[in-house]
Amino acid sequence: MIALSFEPQPVVQDLYDLANAEGELLSVAAKMRLGIDEERDEDGFTDNEYVLTDIAYQLAQALVFGRFTHSASEPLLHDVLALGEKVNREAWAHYFYTGNADAKCSLALEAIGYL
Repeated sequence: MIALSFEPQPVVQDLYDLANAEGELLSVAAKMRLGIDEERDEDGFTDNEYVLTDIAYQLAQALVFGRFTHSASEPLLHDVLALGEKVNREAWAHYFYTGNADAKCSLALEAIGYL
């Protein structure tokens, strides 16, 4: 799994993190095609779905907090977002939306001095 920092980073770090996310998503897509890690747990999720949704959630939060603002990272960012949708549109959309909403809530709470 990836672990994104939400603070702005140098463009090289942005590209590294996006390439890592892309690699994880490609791995998930390949495992899904081959039926690897597709057993559902007690919550009804597969290991592949956990990886995909974690990436969606973290990317959404990172974008709200100002990561990936360099123009050089834009094409790769769009590729990663499109790949996530392609792998599992419903799960990607839900967790991307949730990550976005949670990050905006955190910013609002911080603005009023709650955090």
